Amino acid sequence: MWRSGSIEKAKYCFSHALALGPDVPPVLMRAAEFYYTPQDDKWALQQTSRLLGKTDLYDDFVFNWYAGKKIAVTEILSHGLPVGQRASRAYFRYVIGGGNITDASSVWGWVASHGYADDRLAKQYVDLLVQDKRYETAAKSWALYLGARRNGYLESNWVFNGDFESEPAGSAFDWKIENHNQVEVARDGSVAHSGAHSLRIRFDGKENVAYRHIRQTAFVTPGRYRFEAYIRTQEITTDQGIGFHIYDPESPSRLDITTEQVVGTNDWRKIDQIISVPRETRLLEIQVIRQPTWRTDSRINGVAWIDSVGLLKLDAESPGSSINKGVLTRGTSERGSYRALGSPQPAAPAGPLRF
Repeated sequence: MWRSGSIEKAKYCFSHALALGPDVPPVLMRAAEFYYTPQDDKWALQQTSRLLGKTDLYDDFVFNWYAGKKIAVTEILSHGLPVGQRASRAYFRYVIGGGNITDASSVWGWVASHGYADDRLAKQYVDLLVQDKRYETAAKSWALYLGARRNGYLESNWVFNGDFESEPAGSAFDWKIENHNQVEVARDGSVAHSGAHSLRIRFDGKENVAYRHIRQTAFVTPGRYRFEAYIRTQEITTDQGIGFHIYDPESPSRLDITTEQVVGTNDWRKIDQIISVPRETRLLEIQVIRQPTWRTDSRINGVAWIDSVGLLKLDAESPGSSINKGVLTRGTSERGSYRALGSPQPAAPAGPLRF
């Protein structure tokens, strides 16, 4: 009837079918196809929205139908999704998979404003922006999503979750912890420099470990920063202990710094480093490291805790300053000497461990 031009009879049949089978997926989809026109798609989208509200089995089919019809994202958000988080999250993941930044930003804003966002979706959106090198938008979107949980992020501290009070969310701007067979890493609720938690790193003494498996990416703008962190150690053996490697992941030749490493037994010890970020640098990679030693007693044993990690901006870049030419990887900082990654580090003096 539809194809023969009997539009009114077709409308009656579809209306009757929807009344008899309001939750039957093939009926809903065929009705959507019948009712859709580029000029008026609201009635069609009501059927697909109902379908998405009943089951997730047709998600990809419906979303592909939206794409094939070139229905505007604004129309889909207004009429093509049911109330609730399930279908909205599924549609956001679908759009993310397509890699369209503009559409992803529209859907993200809608999902977040309706309270449907979670850490997983935020991570996916931030990762998409980072892949497209939209670092500032990515960092600000992450901070906006965090709300009260940002705890000064991008305001007083350019490191997120530096006190390890929350489990890492896996975002590009949160801690990433990779497994290592000879190293056990976990948040510790019994030892802390600030707050209630720290990050505990335990070496099993079986290998001369080259460790760089804890890291966070930080968005930065040009200027001077103070990097600080607190390390506590218990019987860390060998001459190479726990420290930090901070560098520009896009071009390490622009900025590449390694802090002192802490060995032996020490109560909370502050690591303090002034960093000058050049104009071209937009990201810093902050790694927790232990470098291999060339000594005979090379197998590292012991426990270290890390807490209160901060990257605090001191001032903006001054035009014509030496930081425009890059940052030395070996020399003297405003707080003392520092060395490039791979240079031998002096052993830290052991001190009493207070409980």
